[in-house]
This record gives sequence, C-alpha cells and structure tokens, in this order.
Amino acid sequence: ASGQINIGDYIKSLPSQVDARVEELYRGFDSVKNVHKSDAVTLVLDREIDTSRGDVFVKDASLDITHGFQAEILWMDDLPLIEGRSYLLKLATQTVPATLMKIKYKIDVNTGNKLLTHQLEKNEMAVCEIKTIRDIVFSAFETHPPMGRFILIDRITNATAAGGIIEHSLRRAANVFSHTSVVSTKERALQKF
Repeated sequence: ASGQINIGDYIKSLPSQVDARVEELYRGFDSVKNVHKSDAVTLVLDREIDTSRGDVFVKDASLDITHGFQAEILWMDDLPLIEGRSYLLKLATQTVPATLMKIKYKIDVNTGNKLLTHQLEKNEMAVCEIKTIRDIVFSAFETHPPMGRFILIDRITNATAAGGIIEHSLRRAANVFSHTSVVSTKERALQKF
C-alpha cells in the first residue's frame, strides 16, 4: 500500500504483532533487492509466521488494531440504514462482519449542519460508530488513506451499501480486556436474586 521493503529489513505482521527479518524478495520469479508500493511480491522471512489474507506487514509504521472505530459514511443502498444492522466490511484485503452500532449524526450536505437521526436514506452522509466481529488493522484516513477507507457490503444481496473513511478508533474498543474472576458464574447468579 505504501513505502518500500529491502532485504534485511525487520517487519511486523499485524494483527499478530510477530516480528521477522526479510531474507529474500521475489518479483515474479526474479530475485530483487527491494520492492515498492503496488508490487506483487513474494517475501521469504527468517522464520515461519502464521499469516492469512487481510494481515498487514509494516515497517516503521504505526497502525491501529481494534474492533471499533468512528467513520464518516455515504449511504448508497436503496433500503435505509438502520442502527444495529450487520454488514460485511471490506478494508484493503480484510473482509470481516461488522455492525453499524450508532449513527452519531447525519450531515446536511447543503449547510454542513449536524442533524440527529437513527436511520439514513440513500445519498445521505453521517458519522457513525462501527464494531467488527474481530480486530482489524487500520489507520485514520487522514494519516494513511489506503488503510483508512472501506466499504460496507449487504450480506444478503452482496451489493455495496456504503463507502466510508475512518476518523479514529474508539477508545472503549481498545481498553476492554477479559479476566478471570474469583466469583463463579453460579455465585454471581445467586447474588442477583
């Protein structure tokens, strides 16, 4: 999506955050010393790491890894957008189920005013909170456009329902952690009566 990778560079795989060193680079069947933005390449690393479609390699870059963000969207579907609906979110090579949790406000395209609403009609713009089913790798559009733009796909019709740009991650999405409790599920249930 951007930058350059050279033999000998240390890169990080996201979202796993595993580091590796680049030992060999191939463009097609040709061995090369470096690769650039938009090249189709094969990387040979100094260790095996588990990666899959949608994972991102970074070198000297900082991207967000979380499951919630605020975005500005343009609604393009004939059916209205209603809070709580589930879609497929496609961002770069990542595709993940996502739910539009909250429409914060819609934007009047003539005046720029912020209007409260709970649904959007075709060709309306809004600022929304979106939650994905698992962590994704992204950036604010303003910082790194290729990792900050996305589309929402209707899960039934497979039609593009919206296009959007990410403003920022949601703080609450990054600071919630599971932990073990000394109170059992049964004890907690008994306290509720």
